[in-house]
Amino acid sequence: MQALKTLRGEEIKCKALVICSGTFLNGLMHTGLNSTQGGRFGEAPAHGLTDSLVKLGFETGRLKTGTRRV
Repeated sequence: MQALKTLRGEEIKCKALVICSGTFLNGLMHTGLNSTQGGRFGEAPAHGLTDSLVKLGFETGRLKTGTRRV
């Protein structure tokens, strides 16, 4: 059995894990000419999770999820 380790150091044992990360994986938000790291407004991006997935051989990418004024 594998385990998930949280940022607080807790281990959660599991046989399988489903990751629903949304826009948090290495989240980067663009406002005008400014870019800031984050997930939803005021929440941190998931940097450690992305790095762990890449080390396991997963590929990550980016899709545009924002809106644009015309």
